[in-house]
Amino acid sequence: MKKTALVAAIALAVGCLFPDVSSLDGDGGADAGAPEGGDASALPGIANAGHVSTATGNATQTHVVWAIGAKRWWLFYVDDDPSTLKTRSSADFATWTDGPSLTLGHPNGGEGRNFTVAYASLGGSDVIHVSFSHAGDGGPLIHSHTRGVISGSTIQWGLPVDIAQIAKPADGPDGPASFIDVDGTVWDATGFVASAGTNGNGYENQDVFVAAAKDDGVSWTTSFTQTTIEVVDTAVRSRIFLDTGGLGATWSGGEHDPNPLNLHFSLFSGSWQSAYSIFDQDAAQDANDWDAARYVTPTSVVEGHVVRARLDGVYEHAWGTGGSGQNGAAPPTQSRIAGTGVVLLADPMHLAAFDVAGTGELVTSRWDGAAWSAWSTVAPSAPRSLLSGYCPDLSAHPEAGGCAILWTSPWNGGFVVDGVLVQTH
Repeated sequence: MKKTALVAAIALAVGCLFPDVSSLDGDGGADAGAPEGGDASALPGIANAGHVSTATGNATQTHVVWAIGAKRWWLFYVDDDPSTLKTRSSADFATWTDGPSLTLGHPNGGEGRNFTVAYASLGGSDVIHVSFSHAGDGGPLIHSHTRGVISGSTIQWGLPVDIAQIAKPADGPDGPASFIDVDGTVWDATGFVASAGTNGNGYENQDVFVAAAKDDGVSWTTSFTQTTIEVVDTAVRSRIFLDTGGLGATWSGGEHDPNPLNLHFSLFSGSWQSAYSIFDQDAAQDANDWDAARYVTPTSVVEGHVVRARLDGVYEHAWGTGGSGQNGAAPPTQSRIAGTGVVLLADPMHLAAFDVAGTGELVTSRWDGAAWSAWSTVAPSAPRSLLSGYCPDLSAHPEAGGCAILWTSPWNGGFVVDGVLVQTH
């Protein structure tokens, strides 16, 4: 791989994560609804996703956040209502109540991998930005952006604004990304746009958008400028923005679809630099089986880490610090279920990967600064897919109780969103 600025291309707002671990199911509630006329009061998870089998999205995407000011967990999901983005909130990750829905400007397509949520505490406000890619039957492909402000157990939504579209049919999920920088700068990444230099025909590439106005927690104006970082041979299906002292972006390679051969990254240094492959060797993987995180060593050195799982069950790990990066020791190879998503989470001084073993258990491997541990069980065997997660900084906000891992499970002819909190003690 190119040994240049990997760390600046690897980041994620994350928090703490090590067992003991408690699996805390949501209460469901009579208002949750049930697919095919099922009993809503018997809902086994956090939220009813109806017939949306991809409710929890890609491993690189955020569907749940901890709001620092409100001191509540907030879940964002889509179900059988094509016109809305639904929410639920909880103070303890155990008892969940419905929150206000966002009325979308275009149908959600029943696709959880086509949206992500970015969170930041700005000016004392809990601010969220929703990046949403909409795919209708035959097109057009539309990318929209919506801002919201959390206040206690409610959200004040702004109006969704279209920032890009192209009259092309989609053949898979977009996997958009969104990020809020420490200074309030808002970024989106999508492939649902006409890429530069393609005569209006190129799409499903790696395009990024930066907002002209910074979000100060009080007000914000939706106006974005587009940059095409990479035009690919097939399609990019998963993306993430990353910051470990310099903003960067990482995305699944678009050289081979549906199973890309590598991950690519680019550093922003006043402008987006040329894209590079992260791993030394190309090897087929599912576009969802990777994630990235920011890790701080005991000596306060900031490192960026990326872990992916190949289709042959082999894991690969890349990390870097300062202005360089390298391939390093990887988690042990194990039997796993391809496409379920490898989630990488870190607090200021701990790092762990999460995956679904071939036998169905939710498992974790810990990084000790030099090597990864053997995989250990977090939750027992169960039908689950599409892992995603989020951690606040628990050293500063221990009231969150842990970091969250989500997944989608089948239930009563449909699907539910379920999850666990991972404790730090």
